[in-house]
Amino acid sequence: MLELQRRFRRGRFLPCAAALCGVLAAGCGEGDDAADLRLLAGSEEILHRVLETEDSRADDPAAHFTFLEGISWPDPEVQRISVRALGRQENPSVLVDIGSMLESPYADIRAEAVNASAQAVAGSDPRRAMVALMNYLPHEREPEVRGAVLEAMGRLSYQDPDDVGQAYDLLLQNLVAGLAGGGAVNLRNVPHPVILGGARALENLVRTQSQFAPPPPVVAALGQLARYRGAEGEEGAQVRRLAVAALVGAGGPADDVVAAALADEDAQVRRLAVLAIGQGVLDEVRAPLARALADTSHLVRVEAVRALSERVDASQACAELVALAQDPGAHVALEAIDRLAGCPPETALAPLDALVLRGDSVSAGDWHRAAHGLVALAGVSPFTAGRRLPSFSAHPVWQMRMYAARAAARLELVPDLLTLAGDEHWNVRQAAIAGLAPLVGHDADSVYVDALGADDPQLVLTASRSLAGSTHPDVLPAAFDALERMSADRRETHRDVRLELLQRIRELGAVEHLDRVQPYMEDYDPVVARVAEFLRNDWTGSDLRWARPSPPERAPMPTLAEMREMAASRAVIRMEGGGEIVLELLPFESPANTARFVRLAREGYFDGLTFHRVVPNFVIQGGSPGANEYHGDGPYTRDELTMRSHVRGTVGISTRGRDTGDGQIFVNLVDNPRLDHNYTIIARVVEGMEVVDGVLEGAVMEEVTVLAPPE
Repeated sequence: MLELQRRFRRGRFLPCAAALCGVLAAGCGEGDDAADLRLLAGSEEILHRVLETEDSRADDPAAHFTFLEGISWPDPEVQRISVRALGRQENPSVLVDIGSMLESPYADIRAEAVNASAQAVAGSDPRRAMVALMNYLPHEREPEVRGAVLEAMGRLSYQDPDDVGQAYDLLLQNLVAGLAGGGAVNLRNVPHPVILGGARALENLVRTQSQFAPPPPVVAALGQLARYRGAEGEEGAQVRRLAVAALVGAGGPADDVVAAALADEDAQVRRLAVLAIGQGVLDEVRAPLARALADTSHLVRVEAVRALSERVDASQACAELVALAQDPGAHVALEAIDRLAGCPPETALAPLDALVLRGDSVSAGDWHRAAHGLVALAGVSPFTAGRRLPSFSAHPVWQMRMYAARAAARLELVPDLLTLAGDEHWNVRQAAIAGLAPLVGHDADSVYVDALGADDPQLVLTASRSLAGSTHPDVLPAAFDALERMSADRRETHRDVRLELLQRIRELGAVEHLDRVQPYMEDYDPVVARVAEFLRNDWTGSDLRWARPSPPERAPMPTLAEMREMAASRAVIRMEGGGEIVLELLPFESPANTARFVRLAREGYFDGLTFHRVVPNFVIQGGSPGANEYHGDGPYTRDELTMRSHVRGTVGISTRGRDTGDGQIFVNLVDNPRLDHNYTIIARVVEGMEVVDGVLEGAVMEEVTVLAPPE
C-alpha cells in the first residue's frame, strides 16, 4: 500500500489509505497488492474516460453517466477532476450532482464543487447556485473552502439588484470578525483564505456589476483590505491589489488609501494607485506622479506616463514626455512617444522627428521607437510625417511598413495606402486596407477583392469586411473561392473569416448558387454549418433543418502517464538575442491545452514565431504563424477553466469566444482578475520573468523546448 501511495503522489494523486481500504474487499494487509494495483488501473481508466468525455462536450445520458461514475469512484483525485468536469459543462441541470460533492470529507473536493457550481451556471440564471451556496456556507468550517464559496458568490451573473445586495451582505458578514474602534472592520481573526476569496469576490462584483454602486460599508471594507497585512509577501499583496483595483472600479479610493498604496512595497499595488490618480483621484498630483516616475519598477513608471498625460497641464506634461521618450526602459519610452501625439508642435515636433530620422538605420530588433514616433508625428505635424513616410513604406523591416500604413491612415494619404495594400507581407496589407476602407469605402473594392486571394485569414477577414454592401461584380466569385480555400485544410481557427465570407455570399448570392453553399451544411465546424443552413433557408424561404456537421476527429486526451511526465517537465522559451523563459506546466488543470502546447513545441511549431502583441501592464501574446490574432493552430481546443487566478506570470491560451483556443499563448504581465474563469491557464513562469518584461512587439522565440524530467 505504501508503494501505491508513493506512485499516486508522483502522479499528483493523493488517495487516502482509509478510503481505499473501505472499498477493497480484502482489507489493507500484505496480500492487497493485486487489489491495489487493480484500483490504480481503474482510476487511470476512469480518469481518461472523464477527460475524453469532457473534451467531447457531449450532452447525452452516456456522457452524464461517465461523470457520475467519476464522482462516485473511490479515488479522491478522480472525484475532484470529475466534479470539475461537471461544472465545465456549463449546464445548470448538473447542480444537484455537483452539490452531492459538497459532502465530501476532502476539502479540495468541496472547494472544486463550489467552483463547479458557479461554472455550471455561467451565462444563465445564477439563482439556484446562489441559494445553494448561501445555504451551504454556514456549515463549512475549512477556510480554503469558505474562501472558495465567497469567490464563487462574487462571480455569479446577477441580474437583479436585490441579489447583488445579498451577495455584498454575505461577503461583509464573512469578512468581518468583529468591529474595531470607530466602526472599522477588524480582519485580524479572519483566516487568510477567507480574506483572499472575499477580496476576489468584491473586485469581481464591483467590476461586473458596475450598474449597481457598491454600498458604503463595502467601500469601507475595501479600504481596510487595501491595507491588509494579515499575510506576508505575495499572499498579502494579492489582497491589497484586488482591493485597490476594486476601489478604482468603484470610482476611486480615498486619498489616504492612495497615499498608503503609493508607498506599498509591492509594485503592482503602487501601479494601481497611479492608475487611480490617472482616473481622477487626488487634487494635487504633481508630487505623487514625480515619485511614481522615479519608481524602480517599469510597471509603475508606465502607468505614471499615462497618468501624467491625463492629469497634468499639457504645457508641463509634454515637456516631461519629451524627456521620458528617452527613458532606458523601452516600454516607458514607447508609452511616452505615443502620448506625444497629443502635444503641440513647438514641444513635440523636433524630438519626434529626430526619432523618425533614425528609422533608416534601424534593424529588426530596434525599430519600435522610430515606428511609434512616425505615428505620433502624424498627429503633431502631418506635413513632416508625410515627408518621412516614403522611407518607412519601403523599409526592409516589415513592421516599419506596417506602422507606415497606420501613419498613412492617420494622415489620410490614400495613394500611400494603395501602395502598401500591395505589400508582400500580409500584415502590412491588412493595416493598409484597414486604413483605406474608412477613407474611400467601395472606391477601392478592386483592392479588397484582390486581397481575398491571400492565404492569411486576418487579411482575408479585413478585406471581406471592407466589401460589406459592395456591388462589385467580382466580389461573389472571389468570396466563394476564398471560402473554399479557407475551408480546404479544415482549420476551425478559420471560423471568423469563413463566417464573414458567408455574409458576403448571402448579400450577393441567390438560389442559383445553392449548389456551392449546400456542402457547407455538412461542414466540419458546426457554427459554419448552421450559418450555411440559415443562408440556404433565407434564399429558398424554407425553415427546414438541414445542417449535418461533420466535425474533425479530436486529438486524443493525454494519458495519466503523459500528464505525469508533463507535470514533471519544464518548457523553455529561448528568445532570439538572449534570455530564457522557463515554464512549469499544469496538465492536471488543463490537460487538452497543455498537451497541445507540448506537442507543438516538440514539433518545432513555435520556433521562429514572434510575440506579435505586447500591451504593457496587461499581456504579451505570441505563437501565431502569421504574427496576428487570426492565424493559429488548426483545431480549436475547449476552455479548461479552473480556480487558478490570472496572476502575473501565468500563461494562458488565446481565444476569440468560448472554446476557441487557437494554440497562441499569452503571459500575464500583471494580475488580471478580469480574465479569471474565462481563459485557460496552461503554465506559470518559474524563471525568466525579467525576460518576459523585456519582450517588445515582434520579439522572436528562437526555440521552444520541453525538457523531460530527470530519471
